[in-house]
Amino acid sequence: MKILDCINRLQALYIKSKPAEVVFNSLLTDVLNLTDSQFGFIQELKYDETGGQYLQALVMTNITWDDASRRFWG
Repeated sequence: MKILDCINRLQALYIKSKPAEVVFNSLLTDVLNLTDSQFGFIQELKYDETGGQYLQALVMTNITWDDASRRFWG
């Protein structure tokens, strides 16, 4: 039943046209709660102009940040 509640909340955010950041933060929070995890991220597989693949971070937990990742992101 918890997974259905998560899906319902996600659909409601999407229907209300909430910004992607709000939707993905909510989804990540629900997934972390469902899995009893403290660490998580949601990424999207993208393709550059040559067809090369790369991951675009959409949302991640604060625990994933360290000095090196802050410098990289900045």
